Amino acid sequence: MKKLILTFTALLAFAIIVVSCDKDDDHQVPATSLPASASTFLNTFFKDVTIRKVEKKTPTATNKTAYSLVLANGIEVDFDQEGNWKEVESDNDTAIPTGFISSTIVSYVDTNYKTAQISAIDKVTAGFEVELTNDIDLLFDPSGQFVKIIL
Repeated sequence: MKKLILTFTALLAFAIIVVSCDKDDDHQVPATSLPASASTFLNTFFKDVTIRKVEKKTPTATNKTAYSLVLANGIEVDFDQEGNWKEVESDNDTAIPTGFISSTIVSYVDTNYKTAQISAIDKVTAGFEVELTNDIDLLFDPSGQFVKIIL
């Protein structure tokens, strides 16, 4: 019996330590808590799409995402703390709106991949990573000039 109590106590202590070490400070918040520029972005490019979930995240040195939204059409949009978009991605490889994407990038895709559309775009240090509906990933520099196909 003493061994059983000791084992139970050890397991309970382990569970408490694991839970207390969890640094996941992400939590759901109302859409009204978004920065004004994020709300403007959504009203401009996703006007008639319902927001299903807004999650406030703790930005890290490598990932500056502060808000992550899931829209009713399956598109996820990530914003930084100021409300600037960081990533827009369709969860089912369908096209995303392109009005906020550099016209240089959109023209390049339209010209070189006539049967594909943009299903995701991510701001990265090197510029923009663009995923197409045909599963091809492209890298563009900050000015929107094509750099390479990402393998």
